[in-house]
Amino acid sequence: MTGSSTVGAQANWGTICTPSQTNVPGALREHSLAIDGLNRLLLFGGDTAQTGNSALSNAVWGYNTANNTWTWLSGSNTLNQLGNYGSLLTPAPTNIPGSRHDHTAIVDGQYMYVFAGEGKSANPTTGFLNDHWQYDIPGAGVFKQDGETTSLAQAQDAASSLQAYPNPFSRSITLMPSVSGDYTVYNAMGQQVSSGVVTAGQAVQIGEALAPGMYILRSGTSALRLLKTE
Repeated sequence: MTGSSTVGAQANWGTICTPSQTNVPGALREHSLAIDGLNRLLLFGGDTAQTGNSALSNAVWGYNTANNTWTWLSGSNTLNQLGNYGSLLTPAPTNIPGSRHDHTAIVDGQYMYVFAGEGKSANPTTGFLNDHWQYDIPGAGVFKQDGETTSLAQAQDAASSLQAYPNPFSRSITLMPSVSGDYTVYNAMGQQVSSGVVTAGQAVQIGEALAPGMYILRSGTSALRLLKTE
């Protein structure tokens, strides 16, 4: 179906959150594989020898069984990454488990749960872990550590202080806030790529400098997923 007929194959990452027939994870072992509600395979972590030496991944991949296509969904395309734990029970685009293998993962509803394994915490020492993570599958890949709280998707549905249109967009997107305040845009890696200030009732255009891909816009308690197509 996909993959290489040789050992030690390298990953072809493509663009994050963008499916492609040429995308494929590298050679892995001791990763997790679960099936979500869309019959998509979700692959997380694992031990790889893509660098010539054993190294650990914290990437999330999705495989669409209908069209035989992989998508790099979250995490880093650089191996042996440290975890960013953020605040307990609080989802954030910057949260990410450290690279690991030999962990467990299951899907329950819109979430994938990852527990323990051997790998990296917030420091570079490799060891056994007991951290528990929740991955919001439709929420643009937002992780939080343990517990239950409002997901990004729920926050988007409940958000009333900020509207953005058109979405998806090709060149720029117009923000129409009902509350004045700061806004921040994160890419799918959780990196801040844009920020500014909005004034209630005054439209502002953003996004012209953004590359195509999935983004998260936050302003106050509101969170919106944005998709730039070209």
